[in-house]
Amino acid sequence: MAFTLGNVIADARVDLNDRNAVRWSAADMLINANTALQEVVGLRPDLIFGSIATGQPALTETDPVPLPDRYRQALSLNVQSQCYRLNTDRGSYDKANDLYAGFINLVSSL
Repeated sequence: MAFTLGNVIADARVDLNDRNAVRWSAADMLINANTALQEVVGLRPDLIFGSIATGQPALTETDPVPLPDRYRQALSLNVQSQCYRLNTDRGSYDKANDLYAGFINLVSSL
């Protein structure tokens, strides 16, 4: 079943305890989700979509993600990591690093 960046953002918001979009705006989350998608493609160049001339297109929340469903969790981990990096306290930065490591490990194993 195909998934959207909206699904990834919703998954991340559950784990971030931000279901009502109080801490992170919809625009920031969409930017983070598109960045996560770019990082997956960077780690797995065999998954490139788009073209060299136009690059990877930015997706909206309702666009289907052109990756297998098994990448949904990895994208969510990356989005969460980016959100925690925006916080200034040390604990948030450590959490961001842990989430990013999980993202790398998951993408590498898929």
